[in-house]
Amino acid sequence: MVARVRAAPIRGVHDRIYHRVAALHDGRTTFLLVSSDICTISPAFYLAFCKRLELQTGIKPGQVWWCTTHTHSAPHVGPHDLGPLFAGTLGDRFSIQHDTAYWTWVTDRLFEGIGRARLGLQPARLGIGTGTARANVNRRQRRPDGRIVLGVNPDGPVDRQIGLLRLERNDGTLFGLVANYAIHGTALGGGNKLISG
Repeated sequence: MVARVRAAPIRGVHDRIYHRVAALHDGRTTFLLVSSDICTISPAFYLAFCKRLELQTGIKPGQVWWCTTHTHSAPHVGPHDLGPLFAGTLGDRFSIQHDTAYWTWVTDRLFEGIGRARLGLQPARLGIGTGTARANVNRRQRRPDGRIVLGVNPDGPVDRQIGLLRLERNDGTLFGLVANYAIHGTALGGGNKLISG
């Protein structure tokens, strides 16, 4: 698992991880909204995925919004090309040998999910909204000696807004809800060696 303080192999599964895909179509253009329970995706992996997607489906990169949950309990996917910022700050997190067969498996599962989402297209209404939650906290804590450490800063700035996208059938029944909320997925702690979304 690359997202830990030190690179370490995965020891098991705490709970399953997923790709979640919403396919939208306005009669002319298909748009895919994808969320993956992955820590990070390398630029090269993303570009290769987009190229294959366009070749197989005609869906262009600008018609795909792919994000990760950035769970710290899932692997990085793709070659080590995240740039000098990451190389300088992530220490030995990229020093372990990655399982490239896993990358292929991730891609194949994503294409399956996209296929299912496209087959499930139906007339629908789209709604948007916002809400507020207090599940996050600023972690830049100032110590009495003036040092800034990772801790809890209840007075520091945080984004408490939840963005919501509601997909409903024409009869008003819900068939999809997308939420966007700023939180850092580190709940299982730095010593965790189990996969979790």
